[in-house]
Amino acid sequence: YWAIHDHLPTETKNYLLRFYAVNYLYFYHNEYYSKKYSFDYNYTDVVETTIKKHTSFTHLSKISKKDLKILYFLNPHLINEQIKSGSFLYYLN
Repeated sequence: YWAIHDHLPTETKNYLLRFYAVNYLYFYHNEYYSKKYSFDYNYTDVVETTIKKHTSFTHLSKISKKDLKILYFLNPHLINEQIKSGSFLYYLN
């Protein structure tokens, strides 16, 4: 790879490096991850919705009676307490 690296288009360089990284993790994951992680919830119970009005996780948790910790866990893409209108949100049904 490094012998032809300078002659490849940028998109191909980026793709190949990522491909090699994913391939390496696939084949050698046992050396790095000894504990097998599992999702504590059933994926079919996870629902996606779009927030229509600006709100917060705390307020949403109170009015919907959903566990705040689960809301945070299911929505790592929302990086602060405030949720802007138009954002998508995952919760358990």
